[in-house]
Amino acid sequence: MTNQQRYTILLFLALSMFTFLMSSCNSGTDQVKHHKSVLERAVIINDHQTAITSLHQLISLDPSSKLWRDSLAVVYFGANMMEQAFMASKISLSSAQKNPSERLLRVAAESSKVLGLQDESLKYHLRLLEYNPNSTVLLYDIGLLYFGLFQLEVGMEYMERVIADPSSKDQKVTLFLENDQSQQVSYFAAANNVIGYGCIELKRYEDARAAFEVALNEQPEFVNANANLRYLLQLMASTDQ
Repeated sequence: MTNQQRYTILLFLALSMFTFLMSSCNSGTDQVKHHKSVLERAVIINDHQTAITSLHQLISLDPSSKLWRDSLAVVYFGANMMEQAFMASKISLSSAQKNPSERLLRVAAESSKVLGLQDESLKYHLRLLEYNPNSTVLLYDIGLLYFGLFQLEVGMEYMERVIADPSSKDQKVTLFLENDQSQQVSYFAAANNVIGYGCIELKRYEDARAAFEVALNEQPEFVNANANLRYLLQLMASTDQ
């Protein structure tokens, strides 16, 4: 299931939970019911623009409703409108510091990552980790974010936590290669490859070699790990001369 599908389903379920509230409204009831009905249909068929328009109408009718504002962030994300998704989720989360929505934290974390806002993305990923402290996916993503912020040793600590989870050998991550190619590898192999890269940067060449070899022992056809090991061996050979 894609992120877009997951968020669309979550949005639809959230809207369904609030159906009973609409029946108790009076003075703008018809308008609210109409826009809510249009919104639900738009969500079902993935018509993001109609959903966004309906949500703006619902917000104008009920500016205090947290449901519509939260849902707008989710729909923006599903529509791949990352700037709007990040800003909408950030605003909603700022008003819910004590009990932030896991759904909105995920929108904020992923949209800010796509936008290259690594500090912001790390902040929201760490808050998500409070809900799922053993999540292999979150631990791996957080490790990568620390690498992106040049905090290599901290990033490697998170990768070690990935490796320590036995299920990391069964869970897969898609890595993008050159020429629009991609490859699925286990999180275990991917984390070892990242650790190897970090060790190269820290000039811990033997540790890097060991990490790449562990990754390749797990997945011999791992393209990035093979390339990194070749580069490392050439680097070690040149430093010995």
